[in-house]
Amino acid sequence: NVEVSGYLLKRETGYVIFSDEANGTMAYYDLPVFGSGLDTIKSGQKYILDGIFKKNTKNAINGSPFILELSSSPQLAN
Repeated sequence: NVEVSGYLLKRETGYVIFSDEANGTMAYYDLPVFGSGLDTIKSGQKYILDGIFKKNTKNAINGSPFILELSSSPQLAN
């Protein structure tokens, strides 16, 4: 598992795009995240995500070659 921290950038059907920046334009290097608990995260708040880093086979909107599948629910960062 890997742990990443960052912000909700954009919601899509069934997943979100997660970024190290609180706002801005979605880009190739932003991370598509799949899993349960994504409906609880809010824009502008920093979160810590724990999950499995995988090759993107789900055709995420930003064309990223990788995705994160959550192993646990997102947690607010301190």
